[in-house]
Amino acid sequence: MDSAKSPLFIQLENHVLSRTSLWIAFLWGFAEATLFFIVPDVYLILMSIIHWRRGVLEAFLVVLGAVVGGSVMYWLAVSDGAMMIRVLDAVPLISLDMIDSVSKGLDVGFATFFKGPVTGVPFKIYAVQAGVHHIPYFIFVLLAAAARLERILAVAIIGGFLGNGFKRFVQTRTKGVVAGYILMWAAIYVGYYLQFRP
Repeated sequence: MDSAKSPLFIQLENHVLSRTSLWIAFLWGFAEATLFFIVPDVYLILMSIIHWRRGVLEAFLVVLGAVVGGSVMYWLAVSDGAMMIRVLDAVPLISLDMIDSVSKGLDVGFATFFKGPVTGVPFKIYAVQAGVHHIPYFIFVLLAAAARLERILAVAIIGGFLGNGFKRFVQTRTKGVVAGYILMWAAIYVGYYLQFRP
């Protein structure tokens, strides 16, 4: 069966089944929850396309990393909220308007945590504003885990469906699939920049 797979697919398959891939998922979740501005979906969806079961496992590791990273941002904001607001404002693709909108949302209630995945507002802003608003830490952790899992698991499942639905194509035309995937994300980030630029 492996003879039908392209060399690139075999390389990606070996990678997604490695321990390194698990660490990348966790660390990307952590990094994006702190200062990194590229979402872990970029890595996770491709891994799920290649091997859906492993992609689902990595989704939980991304969420774990996000909760750990978000906790760092939360406690730093509890200690010095004004400084962390300035730090957020210096992160690419984040504006003061975004930061203010999350603050106003938290003034109304915790449901705003679940708006981030559909509005494109980065999770790190919610983590910092939760600290600024002195939301109890255990409540923050519950909200963070639920809000992250809502989207991250969904994208892993979508990737898995795509990988299984177009299995033969992905296995034999892997270079084209990866090239198209990279172009898709480049277009998404250009569009995101044009929509949310300060």
